[in-house]
Amino acid sequence: MGNEVDVVIVGGGWTGVSTALAFEKHNAAFPGKPVRYVLLEGHADRLGGRAYSYPYTWKDADGNEQTTHFEHGAQYIGKEQTAIWNVVQQAIELGLIDANDLVDGFAARYPYKTQVMMVAGKRYQYDRDNCLFGIGGVPPDLNLWDLIGSLIYIQAVEAFEQAINVLEPWNSPKFVTDLDKVTMAEWIDSFGLPPGARSLMKVSVEAVLSVQPEEISAFYFFWYCACNGGFLNEVNDENDGPQQYYLACGIDTLIDKLVANYKDKISFGEVVQSVAYGDDGVTVTTSKGVHTGKRVVIATSPASAHEVTFEPALPAAWQSVLDQPMGITLKCQVFYKSPWWRNVSESADPQKEGVPQYTGYCGANDYPVIWVMDYSPVGPPPAYADQGCFCLMTFTIGDEAKALGDNPTKEDVVKLVTEGICNLMNDTRALSTSDEYLDLLFFEWNPQTPLIPGGPNTVFPPNVLTGSSAPAKAFDEPVADRVYFACAELARKRMEERTSPLPIFLPNWKDLGATGLYSDWRQSLGYMDGAITCGDYVAEQVLADLGLGEKPSIGDRVIGWAEELVAEAEADLQNLFVDPTGGSAPPVDQAKVVAVMTTLSELLYAGSALKIDHWQKTEWKSDAEALQNWVTGVLVTALVQNGLVEAPPKAPSPGFGVIQAVLYMIQMAGWSAKFLNAAVAFTQAGYKYFDEYTPSRDPYGPYEFSEVVELTKLANALMGLKSAEPFQPDDDKAEHQEAPTRGRFMSMATHFRNLPTFE
Repeated sequence: MGNEVDVVIVGGGWTGVSTALAFEKHNAAFPGKPVRYVLLEGHADRLGGRAYSYPYTWKDADGNEQTTHFEHGAQYIGKEQTAIWNVVQQAIELGLIDANDLVDGFAARYPYKTQVMMVAGKRYQYDRDNCLFGIGGVPPDLNLWDLIGSLIYIQAVEAFEQAINVLEPWNSPKFVTDLDKVTMAEWIDSFGLPPGARSLMKVSVEAVLSVQPEEISAFYFFWYCACNGGFLNEVNDENDGPQQYYLACGIDTLIDKLVANYKDKISFGEVVQSVAYGDDGVTVTTSKGVHTGKRVVIATSPASAHEVTFEPALPAAWQSVLDQPMGITLKCQVFYKSPWWRNVSESADPQKEGVPQYTGYCGANDYPVIWVMDYSPVGPPPAYADQGCFCLMTFTIGDEAKALGDNPTKEDVVKLVTEGICNLMNDTRALSTSDEYLDLLFFEWNPQTPLIPGGPNTVFPPNVLTGSSAPAKAFDEPVADRVYFACAELARKRMEERTSPLPIFLPNWKDLGATGLYSDWRQSLGYMDGAITCGDYVAEQVLADLGLGEKPSIGDRVIGWAEELVAEAEADLQNLFVDPTGGSAPPVDQAKVVAVMTTLSELLYAGSALKIDHWQKTEWKSDAEALQNWVTGVLVTALVQNGLVEAPPKAPSPGFGVIQAVLYMIQMAGWSAKFLNAAVAFTQAGYKYFDEYTPSRDPYGPYEFSEVVELTKLANALMGLKSAEPFQPDDDKAEHQEAPTRGRFMSMATHFRNLPTFE
């Protein structure tokens, strides 16, 4: 029998470790009032949970053996993930890890420009720096209809996510919570948009959560985005995104160094079988024995906790949370003799001009390999020199992973993955039969994985997060003041660490909503960063309940401009959020499609006049956000001029105050919904006429029937031209070019007040 303690921590992932470290911090500060704890880890020899490093030994150019750590599980971090970023920085300052262990993967990949996207079964190979209108991840030759459809999805997702209460999702506006009744796939398909746009939206869902859109609630996806700085931040695989950095020393090494002085309080190989709780405390029975205490922290994913028997049975709400499934992820590292995908020597050969230099980045949906990244070890910045080990990391998720069976063989995985890379990069050197291939190592997170039945997260299908009896309402309170649940899926953040004043997105009234702040009350839901914040929060909660600290606040508001608004204008902040898909636009006939496309093409052409002198003054630099603002205005103008939507409301005069700003943003919210519906109707009709036209059907038919196709070709060419040339705001209008929040393309509250069309 284990010794009696104050707290039993179940699980040695980031959540459990951060809980233990918070206790150690308390004990150092208050040696007279220590908290006694034990951390139980089911694995026999490692901590980390869903973060799982392994060493890989290889030989450098001189024949010397080198060892690098790679990740089977969680890997990437970003600067805005403040909890884990601060942990890493402190570890570097203390000498626990080397500064060069923190690798900027984006910087290391930057010299190589070519990347690949598979969109609706079509392969796009393009220069990363020449994305359409500077929108990361959008191929420059994407069809006009797929582009507009993708932007419609972005606008709709942002409108929904910004209306969500991240702390109490069930208290979000009804137009958002109603989406907990449908799957994400149903929501995507409900727009009736072109297949390329649907494909780009689906790959975003699959890449983020390792599930098919059919498996999750649409509301759950929007809540997840809202907790992670918004959809576009979440899918940013480049600079300033959550997938920018990784640790060359391995996440496990960092965790081991952090707990080195407290290893005596960690017990390995303790698979928890049952937890009994009552007025007398808790009794935790494991594969090795029994531990008793006053409180227990279940620091695992909900799906992992499902395997534990609770006595008495948990309340129905918590049991429902624990019953939810996890995603399925097959993660591979594929090792090659050389970085053949970069083709450096071939591209330098004048006889082989145009040979691609792949960054290693590829994306696809409903495909054997959904995501590829270059994971080759590099030296210190700024050179990031190769070390002689060359590796591509791949992900296979959802149905594609399930097709391999519960326990896939290495032979089957190698065949699936290397053929997938070969097709993505159009190069047989990727195949296991090529001279370049060395090895493939993989780990699958699925229902059969011991202790952690899937990855990366427990996910939620419809009707879990909302409704009168929503299981999610159990999230923030312990069971019987004895059993506390902590995990990345909750990502609760301590009050004093929050930087946002409210649990919802807060637009900045001073720039009329051009910028805004996503709530960090549940920062980094599902990420290592969220696991750390939740561990810290629950530790504070437990200390207070043991009489060793103050009770943490779950949801008090912080005074800010929104409080001033309520006091002065008695307006409801929720009025800023309007159902972006509410209502409908009138049908759009072919003549109207032609008229809008003609205006659109004329505006694109007029905006592509050469400005050599201006570009030279700005050293030929392109302002992508300003370009996106400009092209948004072009789309608005085309729809307004042809009567598909009314002109947007006029902005208040300079010197406006908070009340005028909020009234304007409320008006813009209503107009944005009308605009979105008009754009949907236009895109549905335009794609229909574009898709239906086939010359072989009626080669002598009326010219009007093919005019949509011809105008689409023209618009595609003009979009490519405008995207390729540098773009800077005109000097005399620079003050009117507001940047959208986090580079948002369709932040409707910001872009239209100075368009001459509407004066």
